[in-house]
Order: sequence, then C-alpha cells, then structure tokens
Amino acid sequence: MRLRELNLKTYRESLDSQSAARRENPAKVIKLTLSGITRRHVLPVGDSDDFDLYDDGTGRIYCVSINRAMDYCGVQAYDAQDQEPSAELSIFHQGQEWYAETLGPRGLDLSDRTIARRLITLLSEVTA
Repeated sequence: MRLRELNLKTYRESLDSQSAARRENPAKVIKLTLSGITRRHVLPVGDSDDFDLYDDGTGRIYCVSINRAMDYCGVQAYDAQDQEPSAELSIFHQGQEWYAETLGPRGLDLSDRTIARRLITLLSEVTA
C-alpha cells in the first residue's frame, strides 16, 4: 500500500458544531476537495495530539493521531463521502501491552511515519 501524506490546513470546530455533536472539546476540521466536490471532515484529535493525514490512492483518507504524553495512538479512516469516521474504520489503543503486539517492542518510540504505516496496515487487515 502506497501512502501519500496530505498537507491540509486544519480549522477549529465551531462552538455550534461542537455542541450539536456533544463533544467536550472542539475537534479539528479539514475541507477536502475530491472530484470537484468539497467536503468537511471532522478529525477526532485533541489539541495535544500529533496527527498526520494520509491518502492511499483509493479515495480513503486516514487520520493518525499520536499522544506520547498520554500514551495512546489511533487511526481513523474516512471514505470520500464521509464527514466523520465510523466506528468500523477506527482503531484506538493505549498502553505498552498493545504496542508490543502491533507496533513492535519499541512501541511509541518509533517514528510517526512508521507508526502510521503499521496502524493503517492493521486497520486495512481488520476491515478487509
């Protein structure tokens, strides 16, 4: 699988949108244009998360979030028509036991890109 990192400007979710979605904290939002259609995508990442966006060439977008201070990482996938990720297209894990099994013995000490590639591969396997 070839991944391309997307460099998109993110926006802070409006208070109205945050309230309507019953979120404790505002989410980050991107606007993405595919095939001439601009869609708003809500990224479920916190202010202290490091996150990157990837495209796999099939129209699916992946948001990989890592928070080393809080010891968690996750990946959420969006199909082109989705504005928010579905539970079926998400993985979120916290703790060294899980990292050893899926990321390897170095866990969150790996580079962000390596963590992203491993999480996206895992998500692709469990949703195939």
